[in-house]
Amino acid sequence: MKYELQNGWKKSIDKDAVFSYAEKYKSFLNEAKTEREAVCECVRLAKENGFKNIEDVEVAGKTVLVRCDFNVPLKDGQITDDTRLVAALPTLKKLINDGGKVILCSHLGKVKEGPNEKESLAPVAKRLSEKLGKEVVFVADYN
Repeated sequence: MKYELQNGWKKSIDKDAVFSYAEKYKSFLNEAKTEREAVCECVRLAKENGFKNIEDVEVAGKTVLVRCDFNVPLKDGQITDDTRLVAALPTLKKLINDGGKVILCSHLGKVKEGPNEKESLAPVAKRLSEKLGKEVVFVADYN
């Protein structure tokens, strides 16, 4: 696994390092008064070790791939709870406002036998367009 350091160099980390952060998060969560405190401590630790966050990255003129958790509940093709979409908006708006071209990827449901229309992200693209006030193009490419 690789991540980019602030100076542009790539640094490799192994699975043990990732699990180490997960274990530290668990211990922070046990010691912290709130989950927010634990998350803040993990962010501090990650920054100390050279990890970047969205505030540290220049995206102007770049294409940014964002993996989103848009596994929203649907009923008859309509989104019944858009909490996950709303949670992603600050990140998406920042990337767009900073001049980045944003490509979103996600999934819906647990596809067992190939794609089907009941698990299409088209309603998500439509709702995101409404929320962002910009066209979000849905690409139905199942390859």
